[in-house]
Amino acid sequence: MVADDREFVMKRQQAWDEEEKELEAEFTKQKEVKILDIIEDSKRPRDEDGNLLDEEGIALKEYMEDNREKTLGTAFELMSPLEQEAYEKEQQDKLDKRIADAVGVIEEEYQRRLKEVVDGR
Repeated sequence: MVADDREFVMKRQQAWDEEEKELEAEFTKQKEVKILDIIEDSKRPRDEDGNLLDEEGIALKEYMEDNREKTLGTAFELMSPLEQEAYEKEQQDKLDKRIADAVGVIEEEYQRRLKEVVDGR
């Protein structure tokens, strides 16, 4: 009788562990996909306010950049090395924050679902 109870408890714990692993794997995949989506989205052309550009906006931006490069060079090229480094860091910080915010939302949902699973036992 005691051996049967132990075996039952062990099997139940293994099932719970497996359920938690599956849930963790699901949310890990969601985080990976979200991070890749954010990185890809960050490469899409935007205006100065950060709004995505349509095809016409992209063409206009490219035309303006071509003309600007011919006359003045790009604003980035006109920056000092220290200003360029600061600009690049600022852009990376913005991207890192978007990723952290998105991962935080997914992590909160994971913790909520994990609590539901554990409480449902």
